[in-house]
Amino acid sequence: EEYAFEAVRNGWLRRARVFVDNPSGVYGLHMNLEAPIFQNKDFRKAVQYLFNFERLNRNLMFDEYFRQISFFEGTEYANPNLEPYVFDPILAREYLERAGYRRPDDIRSDGLFESLWNVLRGVTFTRSDTDAILVNERGEKASFTVIYGQQGLGRHLTVMQQEYRRAGVDMRLQLLEPGTAFERGLERKYEMTLTARAAGLYPVPRQYLHTEFQRETNNNNIWGFGTQEVDDLIQIYEEDLDLEARLDAVHRIDEIVTEEAIYIPFWMAPYIR
Repeated sequence: EEYAFEAVRNGWLRRARVFVDNPSGVYGLHMNLEAPIFQNKDFRKAVQYLFNFERLNRNLMFDEYFRQISFFEGTEYANPNLEPYVFDPILAREYLERAGYRRPDDIRSDGLFESLWNVLRGVTFTRSDTDAILVNERGEKASFTVIYGQQGLGRHLTVMQQEYRRAGVDMRLQLLEPGTAFERGLERKYEMTLTARAAGLYPVPRQYLHTEFQRETNNNNIWGFGTQEVDDLIQIYEEDLDLEARLDAVHRIDEIVTEEAIYIPFWMAPYIR
């Protein structure tokens, strides 16, 4: 908005976005696979389908940003066939139910006694703010905490928090000092964290996704992720002399990361103003 000055209005200066192909680092909300709530892939997918990027971009960012899709965004190693998780509360509800989370009233109404108690409770008590949060059969709420160290992103997270709450998921926000938030991520002392990593021209998936770093903390495998298939693909990428084989290996890694839904990719600006 600040660039609508006279020279621009008169056409003496022209505003432009020059698009470039630069690697974009992994940026978004990351889930700790050691946290009980995120050990369930169905729940991880549910929170993916509750991310309303279009609303954030339209209301808070002037539609200036583009959604990240690939773990290797901006490089030839990005899988061109990947599709982002769309905002779909109905599909999210299906995955929440698969993960075992339902409305408290639905669980209580499974039996006759519970049904009668539910009616009596509805007449006698006023519903509390927490009644809308989904729970599983063990009484555990669909609730988790997001730690972050960038105060400027608080408004974005608040909008997300509203979307999640409407779906019955309690997303709590905890602003920390940046260094503390970063350290908590490295030590996997979090449930969900907002963080970004830098990227080079050639990806280094080993540091992020190999089981070598799954067994220890204080490294870039902040999710605690690792599978034998990804280990084998990383070896192909690092050692094979056939470029196509290396590309295919990393494209497959990209596909696996998306399928496992271990983080919610945020946005990027693939241009220079």
